[in-house]
Amino acid sequence: MSAIQQAIVSFSSGSAPSFPFSTTYTTPGTSTVSIPVGATQAIVEVIGAGAGAFWNTGTVRSGGGGGGYAQKTYPVGSLSALYLSVPATTAYAAAGSPSFVKENNSGGTTIVNANGGGVGDAIAGGNGGAGTVGFITFTGGGGSLGSSNASTGGGSAASQAGAGTNAVGAVGGTSPGAPGGNGGSAGIGSDYGGGSGNSSAASTIAGTQGWIKVTWSNPTYATWNPADKTGGVILGGGSLQAIFSSSPSQARTTIGKTSGKWYWEVTLGTGFTGGLGTTNASGVLTTDASNDVNAFQYFHSNGTVYNQGTGVAAGATYTVGDVIGFALDCTSQTCQVFKNNVAQFTLVNSTMPAPKTVFTGTMYPYFTLYSGQLTANFGATALTYAPPAGFNAGLYV
Repeated sequence: MSAIQQAIVSFSSGSAPSFPFSTTYTTPGTSTVSIPVGATQAIVEVIGAGAGAFWNTGTVRSGGGGGGYAQKTYPVGSLSALYLSVPATTAYAAAGSPSFVKENNSGGTTIVNANGGGVGDAIAGGNGGAGTVGFITFTGGGGSLGSSNASTGGGSAASQAGAGTNAVGAVGGTSPGAPGGNGGSAGIGSDYGGGSGNSSAASTIAGTQGWIKVTWSNPTYATWNPADKTGGVILGGGSLQAIFSSSPSQARTTIGKTSGKWYWEVTLGTGFTGGLGTTNASGVLTTDASNDVNAFQYFHSNGTVYNQGTGVAAGATYTVGDVIGFALDCTSQTCQVFKNNVAQFTLVNSTMPAPKTVFTGTMYPYFTLYSGQLTANFGATALTYAPPAGFNAGLYV
């Protein structure tokens, strides 16, 4: 197989491109791709190859499954390159191959993967391929079973309709596990990722190839805000570390959100006591968050979640060394909270005490310290745990 593009673009020393920018890889083969100067984040999308269709000399035909789709937002950190594998078009009556991206080289850790579609047989159409669990994923649509030339290939990623080989275009898989339509494109045209339809000749019912798309950017990540804190907080470590000095000791972040899904983590440091949560722009920092109408606070010593002085939920207690994760969905006005990657509770704005303003307006991460220290990770470096599917890794603009 021919090698794919050997580098995204060349840069002279100290220069940087205009961000964001994307490159799509469709030529079968593998390659190491250099990370552009100045890039701090890569959004990696992959589509597995679509499967070929089953055909025989009788009347049974079955379409191949569409390739799976996966997407991950990946902080560049100290990596120097990404290793990409793009699969070729599948042969007649053959399952599709996965597309995948690894750190640095072929021996590195796989960071995102999408399986190829399954081939059909005389009993049923092929299954759709699945994306890597834990990221934004969609399962390719399954192929259908028919007679003569009637069967069709599976769809591919969410809301990406189109024609698979020898099949009429229709909606592909629209959510993980959803059935596919009649073929399906993979988002950059009808030639990628869709399961094959059927024909009366074996040579015309091969599957379709996969692809990889990498979008480079250098977003600004949130920190605790030196201009939006009480006097009892000392900030350090790039304003990600907060140290108790005196009461009150509270702060919001430099970035807030009104829409989208965002995940961040807070690690508890030496001597920590206090509470963690979110607040909107109307939250009063000098008021204990447990009593604020515009905030919630998950308290360390008893695991109770407070709003307006009322316990509205409960999770496990937490202490020094624990990692507390927050998955804030501004659109649905919910927040799920994790302790060391174990879900503790989910707050829903509509079920909170009146006037139900906790998840309205511009939302910010928030803390109250009674002693000790904590350190936040808003995505500028690799998070300890993978975000829930569909959530952005960090808080950034």
